[in-house]
Amino acid sequence: MRAGRSTGNPVRRLTAVTIVLCAVFAPFARADQTQDLLSLRNTLVGVLEELVKSGVIKPDEARKIVDKAEADALAEASKQRSTDAVNPNTVRVAYVPEIVKDQLRAQIKEELAGEVTQDVLDQAHHDGWGVPGALPAWIGDMKWHADMRVRSNSVLFASNNAQGFYLNFQAINQAGGIGPAGQNAFLNVSEDEHQMNERMRFGVDTRVADGWTMGVRVSTGNDGNPVTRNVNVAQYNAPWNTYVDLAYLEYATKNVVFVGGRFLNPYLSTNLVYDDDLTFEGLAVTGMLPFELFGADDRAFLTVGYFPLDQINLSSRDKYLFGSQLGTQFAFGQSSLGIGIAYYDFANLNGTRNTPGSTKENFTAPAFVQKGNTMFDILNDNDPNTGLYALAAQYQLEDVSFVFDSGPLSESMHLRFTGDFVRNVGYSEGDVFRATGVRVPGKTDGYQFQLSVGAPDVNRFGLWRIAALYRHVERDAVVDAFTDSDFHQGGTDAEGWGIEALYGIARNTWMRIRYLTANEIDGPPLGIDLLQVDLNAKF
Repeated sequence: MRAGRSTGNPVRRLTAVTIVLCAVFAPFARADQTQDLLSLRNTLVGVLEELVKSGVIKPDEARKIVDKAEADALAEASKQRSTDAVNPNTVRVAYVPEIVKDQLRAQIKEELAGEVTQDVLDQAHHDGWGVPGALPAWIGDMKWHADMRVRSNSVLFASNNAQGFYLNFQAINQAGGIGPAGQNAFLNVSEDEHQMNERMRFGVDTRVADGWTMGVRVSTGNDGNPVTRNVNVAQYNAPWNTYVDLAYLEYATKNVVFVGGRFLNPYLSTNLVYDDDLTFEGLAVTGMLPFELFGADDRAFLTVGYFPLDQINLSSRDKYLFGSQLGTQFAFGQSSLGIGIAYYDFANLNGTRNTPGSTKENFTAPAFVQKGNTMFDILNDNDPNTGLYALAAQYQLEDVSFVFDSGPLSESMHLRFTGDFVRNVGYSEGDVFRATGVRVPGKTDGYQFQLSVGAPDVNRFGLWRIAALYRHVERDAVVDAFTDSDFHQGGTDAEGWGIEALYGIARNTWMRIRYLTANEIDGPPLGIDLLQVDLNAKF
């Protein structure tokens, strides 16, 4: 109990005070107020009766409260009638005794103290309140950010999946062949997997000059895997691996953005083509042209980027990605629509078979693959125990993506609809036949739709969002190394659907439950379901 506070029941005090006020003011109410005052009196009497029934106060105490209220009301009414008789033109102003004012002030102050204090602290943090000159200027130019995710991840396989068919090309290439890879030479398609993993990212963005920003971020991750930052929690005997996954310099004006280094995806896209964790290394520039068709925020944009993927010594066949995207952004009141038309050219990504006894073309094998793309052995050494697999096709992608946001339908409620259509126009059945000696029909289309309803950012308690998606990505529609690493356990040649729900459990803390189910499009049966339960936090 705090010192100086009354030990009486606060409900009892407030009820008594309200009865007094009602009784005092009733004689002087206008005719059109009489019904309201009578209703209020009856309500308060009912409240007193319920308090007595529930044992909050005793019958004698309730009777004393009513008797005192009536006595005070009669005395005040007699006094005011005397005053009116002397001066009939007196204007009545409702009087609240000082003791009542003090009680109300204390109650309101107690109820609002926590909320007001938090609002003030948030505003001070946002505006950088403080003593001018107390801290170096460069500290104010730094914006720190971090996020953490703890995940329960369950991979569930269909009972009729084909055994001993789907090769694990990543494991085979790392081991030097099917024989050396042993039991890892084939993908697990039958034993359900239940894991706990975690992702942590911590970074800072610093304004170094007008228009110039430098950014750095450190993240958990796995060596050689560009599409996930997850680490397995079951590694208590060793620390987690961490990497610098962002390090860039950006120059931005109203109409131009230039960025170089390692940075976030600069294109309007979905995880059909590029996984959400994928970062880009190279240079990108975006030019924007404002215009007004539907609203003042309408604009057209053009993004062009060059991203080295692998530099080859003593060769002119370096691997790189060249990407360009032309798009528009429309505003309809509080709604918005973004559309992007892109062309992504993955140059020199396909493999070349070695001449017998040579390893000169080994560099054409990819550093990382998931599964789905058409692959072939480039070693050409006639040894069944060895092997080095590379992509058989070229990848030149034409991609159309869009995102529609309804704006706030109600407080913290948006409807968001995204779509993506992609086709690999670089696929040639003739080139694939010459590389592999096998006729492989082109399967080069992919599309994805997602609809979500709820808060765009689930950043406080009670906010929520639900979403559903459908996805169809054929064998060589996209590069399997860069597409989403969760759907069908990563890669291409899959179709299915997914649902997810997010709920805010505290400030900048939320839960997410996601379920994905997918099957193969071509080839033997391969059904994979995924259930994820996440705890997330950020600042």
